[in-house]
Amino acid sequence: MKGYVKDESILPKEIDSLDMDNIMASFPNEISDYQTEFQEIFQGLVDKAKDCLSYEIEGVKETEKGYVYTVKLTTPDTDELNLDTILKEQMTEEVMGQIIRELLESGAVTDESGEEEIQKAFMPKIIEIVRSAMETVTITPEEQIVDFTVANEDGRWLIVGN
Repeated sequence: MKGYVKDESILPKEIDSLDMDNIMASFPNEISDYQTEFQEIFQGLVDKAKDCLSYEIEGVKETEKGYVYTVKLTTPDTDELNLDTILKEQMTEEVMGQIIRELLESGAVTDESGEEEIQKAFMPKIIEIVRSAMETVTITPEEQIVDFTVANEDGRWLIVGN
């Protein structure tokens, strides 16, 4: 909606939170080496979330400033898009124990392995778990009624407030 809104802070947080840069910026630095893999995973999640985006204009009123549009927005429940929550649900003690056993038995890590070596061994497993979890995530749409004020400023019609 950039270019059509004078002040983007007036948009519902659900719309802003679908920006891939915002999603990636919310992750810890440790996964930055795996940004490509996570971007692919989360692009699929963003695509699912976009399926929950729609709007319906319910009414229009003329005002001194321009027009007030009453809009029913359908947006994804962004609480369901929380990586931290999804990982905590998937990364149980049992799962972590299994991963550790597999890595030790395969020799991918040893008692002498450093933090970076352990991280490199763990991340493919974590990516696999996240990829699997994202495939099964269902996103619930939420509806809300919002008023947007649209005004002509310098020959352009912009959303100037809600």
